[in-house]
Amino acid sequence: MLISYTIACSVYESAQDAENVRALLTYIASEDGQERVADPRVAGSAPISDDLRSRVMAAVDQIRAA
Repeated sequence: MLISYTIACSVYESAQDAENVRALLTYIASEDGQERVADPRVAGSAPISDDLRSRVMAAVDQIRAA
């Protein structure tokens, strides 16, 4: 079983850093990103559920610059 976590700050000093983190996490949680990690040649992880994706995106939407 593979369990992984991604941790990010909710506030960044730079607006560009905040945008970059939001973009990365948005891709990771997206259907395309989840399809990629499910590929056994990449990670072979089970994709997250739609409910968890909604919760992740709600947190991602809170990321901002100071």
